Amino acid sequence: MNAIKSLRQIIGLTQMELAVYLECSVSMIRMVETNKRTLPTKALLKMSELQLLMEALPKNSATEASMLVTKKATAAFLKTMELRIKEIDYQILLQQKKLEQIEKLQKHATHALALLSALKANKSKKNTAIEIAVFKAIELAAHKKIKNAHPLLQSHFDIKIALLQQEKTCIAAITNSLQ
Repeated sequence: MNAIKSLRQIIGLTQMELAVYLECSVSMIRMVETNKRTLPTKALLKMSELQLLMEALPKNSATEASMLVTKKATAAFLKTMELRIKEIDYQILLQQKKLEQIEKLQKHATHALALLSALKANKSKKNTAIEIAVFKAIELAAHKKIKNAHPLLQSHFDIKIALLQQEKTCIAAITNSLQ
């Protein structure tokens, strides 16, 4: 039998609990236990710490080792969730900035169209061909900006922000229940 599997079973850990403690995947643990892969160096060091702990504890105290591993795994999980919350905060900030840019573009385009209408409405002078061409270019650019700031696109960013905030709330609830 594989030494890692033996130690895991003696301590009374599931493959999932060992994977969390070693900071690797469950599939990695399965492959290691069936001698298809070897553990990464960092995980091997943690396994050796676990082996030393088991040797230092009196016989039949595998539950103590299991509790210790579970506490360390929980701490590692909480740290991972803390990092995910920071990542979510950053993603929310990026989405909000994109939304602000879209709103700013829409505002500028609307303002440009209003100025253009005022210039076209001014009948006191006849517009030259160049002025008419410039008016059309400004009008096309403004319409393009307004099209890019379509309400559906804004809704897309609003939904993304809401989903990220919801994920953050769920993670916070899970981490609070573990502490």
